[in-house]
Amino acid sequence: MVFKNGEWDAIRLSSPDTVHINAHIYNNRIYNCGHDAISFVGVIGFEAYKNKIYSTRTNSGLRATDCDSIYFHHNIIGNSIGNPSSGYAGIILQNSIVPVNFAEINNNTVYGKNGGIHIGSVATNTIYPTGFAKNVHVHHNLIYKTKDAITQGNNLVLDGGIQINGFQNTLVEHNIIDGGTTNGIAYRGNAGGGTGYHSIIRNNIIINNLGYGISNENSSAHTFIASNNIVYNNDLGNFNNTTATNDLNTDPLFGKNHSTLHKWTHVVASYDNTTETFKIYINGVEKSSRSVSGIFGNIGTNNYNLLVGTIYNLAYSFKGLQDELAIWNRALSLGEITNLYNNGNPNTISGSTTNGMQAYFQMENNWNDASGNGFDAEDSLAVFSTNAINGNFSGLFSDTQNGVQYPTNLSTTNGITISTWFYRTELDNDIQTLISKGKQSDNNNIWLYFRGESLMFELGNGNGKVTIEAYITNPEDLDYHIKSENGRWDNGTWVNDLETSPCLDNGNGSSDFSNETNPNGGIVNIGLYGNTVEASKSQFVSVLDSEASGTNFYPNPTSNEIKIPTQYIGFNYKIMSAEKIITSGKLTTTNLEIGSLKNGCYYLIVENQNTDTLETVHKFIKQTP
Repeated sequence: MVFKNGEWDAIRLSSPDTVHINAHIYNNRIYNCGHDAISFVGVIGFEAYKNKIYSTRTNSGLRATDCDSIYFHHNIIGNSIGNPSSGYAGIILQNSIVPVNFAEINNNTVYGKNGGIHIGSVATNTIYPTGFAKNVHVHHNLIYKTKDAITQGNNLVLDGGIQINGFQNTLVEHNIIDGGTTNGIAYRGNAGGGTGYHSIIRNNIIINNLGYGISNENSSAHTFIASNNIVYNNDLGNFNNTTATNDLNTDPLFGKNHSTLHKWTHVVASYDNTTETFKIYINGVEKSSRSVSGIFGNIGTNNYNLLVGTIYNLAYSFKGLQDELAIWNRALSLGEITNLYNNGNPNTISGSTTNGMQAYFQMENNWNDASGNGFDAEDSLAVFSTNAINGNFSGLFSDTQNGVQYPTNLSTTNGITISTWFYRTELDNDIQTLISKGKQSDNNNIWLYFRGESLMFELGNGNGKVTIEAYITNPEDLDYHIKSENGRWDNGTWVNDLETSPCLDNGNGSSDFSNETNPNGGIVNIGLYGNTVEASKSQFVSVLDSEASGTNFYPNPTSNEIKIPTQYIGFNYKIMSAEKIITSGKLTTTNLEIGSLKNGCYYLIVENQNTDTLETVHKFIKQTP
């Protein structure tokens, strides 16, 4: 079914008494509901899957309150189209009455929400023992571009990609949390009213968040058992009150650049003064829309110059290239925008597109106006590049080559459309300006700019201003497969990279890897595709392959030594981690001492020095006796 513009929950199943049900909620599309999109209250035994929840105004995408035997999987929650989603987190589990014995949350995509997945009590003053709410498994979820924290009842702040409060034995693995405005994973609150709570955090990639990577905000009650995660480039630091083992703080090396860096992208931002509607289009597709009534007449009617690549005080510079920038004093139609994207520039289009054109900057080794309106540049610090989407040149912008200044006489009586091609060379969380006119603080401005991977379009008329946001990347299209020289899954086929991700064969030694394609190295990969058929391939055969071939190395796991089959005496050997050679030598006895190695996963490689051939590879786990 399709649900649009409801005042309350779109779908709700509830009972005054806790009852078992056999409900399956799937393949629904939900737009702009007033409360939760799908809500379960006081019921046991249900699943919600393959739903697309595009926006909620005041609450969550999926919510289970006082429920048990919960299964949420393969849902997409967030503002991939239409208005930005708001309200609480994408998925919420909360309880204060019914014991939770099992819940599984997997393979969901959550983005553009105030938090990703929140697992906790209704309020901070609820007290129940550690065995009351337990055994939640959160795995293989993508949580992307989550927004600011919000406050729920009794001052419980909900934030983070994944937040836990008062639940025991929660297992969080193989998730990617990328680019949130608060913490990646957090424990917050004291709903348990006691001590001894723990959560297991392993095999996750937690990157680019503005808060901590993993933050424990109640260490007297709770412990994170964290191991084998990639925790990297989080603004406040990777860990807070958390001790991690075998974690890596490095770039995970995804197979494809899923940002807008180093590629040409077309953007159109428009405001229609008649319908009072703002829109943003990316590569000819509408990505964001917002209607605001009774605010705008003339916009940006200030005495500031129109600036390209910077703002009035030369701050917030764009870093990259722009080409074929055009401005109209009306909102273009979808057909006109499609033509702009398909043809590259307004000059190739005959007919209505030139109607209302204010200025057109081809950037062909000059900053002149090609619209015929004489809107030529008054001053420029920027230069040109031969990397262009159309013609021979484009404008090059940076901190030192940061702006083009045009006259003030821009008409916006009927609205405005800004069309430009851009090619970003740097991606950061600071602001990068495509075009601006006026000061934001005056509430009388025109501003098209980036904040990270979000494109922001802001207009003001002196009495107020409105901003809309669109994500340049669509999480449905992101590629988080990790690089491998031996094989990475790429849209239906295997490709080989020139380098290998540190996530490969570096997961937790006790984690299941049986779903990974051989060769899998005998140990799971870190990240979203670890223990799936799309896991990137290893250069090493697994323990199972080795044992199947009749090779008899034992014990495994081991603490002090490895028993070597007699046929390998006199051969050379190397012991490797997933990253480097640890030790090497010649096998002289049937006992190989490994007691000095740190705990972890290793590979014993046996080579025949006479024939210069690889004889066998044995993966083993070194652990404390």
